[in-house]
Formats: sequence, structure tokens, C-alpha cells
Amino acid sequence: MDLAFNQEEQAFMKKFALLLRDKLPDDIRLRVHLRRPQPYSRRHRTGKNTNARGCAPAWPAEFGGTGWSKARQFIP
Repeated sequence: MDLAFNQEEQAFMKKFALLLRDKLPDDIRLRVHLRRPQPYSRRHRTGKNTNARGCAPAWPAEFGGTGWSKARQFIP
């Protein structure tokens, strides 16, 4: 069984990393970089931020989610 990401998934990973780099608030980015736990309020703010950009990974497309495959849901 090959568990490596395919080319499409790798391209998606790069695109998502750029989104996080450009849109993630500095205070959250710093805590992630330092591997510090995020308080609920910050996780909630990040989720609202990404969901507003169409990045609700586990939600079905018909309910406003992305409709991503399980592999894509794992990447972020």
C-alpha cells in the first residue's frame, strides 16, 4: 500500500501552506512555530478564519464544506 501523497495532493499542501502563511494571525503563527498549545479562543478564531475561506475540511460540499478527500482532510 502506497501512503505517499500524489502530485495533486502535494500541490494542494503547498497551496494550503501559503494560505496559512499569508492569512494566519501573527500571534497564532508564532505559537505554532514554537510548538505551544493554542487556547480554545485562538483555535476557534483560526477555524472561523479558514472556514470563511471555504476550508471546512470535514463538512460535505452540500453543506458549505469543501468535499475534500480523506487525504486532503489530513493535510492541514
